[in-house]
Amino acid sequence: AGQVFSLNYQNYKINWLMNLKNTSSSEEFGLFYSSPIVAKDDSVYVSSFQSTVSIDSHYGKINWEIPFGTKVRPVISEKFIFLVSTDGFILNADIKSGKIIWSKKIFNSKEFNLKKIGEITSMILVSNQLLLATKNGYFFFINYKNGNIINYVKVAKGFYSKPIIVNGKIYIIDKSLRLLALD
Repeated sequence: AGQVFSLNYQNYKINWLMNLKNTSSSEEFGLFYSSPIVAKDDSVYVSSFQSTVSIDSHYGKINWEIPFGTKVRPVISEKFIFLVSTDGFILNADIKSGKIIWSKKIFNSKEFNLKKIGEITSMILVSNQLLLATKNGYFFFINYKNGNIINYVKVAKGFYSKPIIVNGKIYIIDKSLRLLALD
C-alpha cells in the first residue's frame, strides 16, 4: 500500500505512519513498487517508484528526498547512499543531506547495453567497490568514489539468486541452480 510505519515493540502501538504512495502517480494497477527498506542509525531509507527518501526513525519526518526511484536495495555506508536503477543508472548521494555527489549511466555504449548485459538485480559494497550483478550473469565492479567501471566479467548465463560475500569469496546461484564460488 506504500505506507511505512514505526511500531513500538513493547506496547505494539504505532509511533508514526507515512504514506509514500502518490495517488496521482502512474503506477500501473495502483500497485506500490519499492526497494527493500534499509535502516541505519536513526534513519530509514526506502526507494519507491518515483523517489528515494530518508525518514527519521524516531519521529517519522522526512530528512531528505531524491527524485530517483529503484527496486534495487540501496547500499548505505558511513557517509554515502548508493542507488542503482535496473537499467544501469547509478547515483551516489551524501547520507546526511541527500545531496547528489555523482551519477553515471553504465549502459551507454555498444559494449554495455541493457539487452546484452541484462537488468541490474543487486548491488553490494565490498572492499571499497560496488559490486553490481545483472540478470544475464554479469558482475560489474564500480569505483565508489566516481562511478567508473573498474572491471566486469560474465560469470554465468544468468543468476537465480543475489550474491553474498563470505570470507572474501562471492557466492551466487546461477540459473542452472549451481552454486558458484568466486575469489
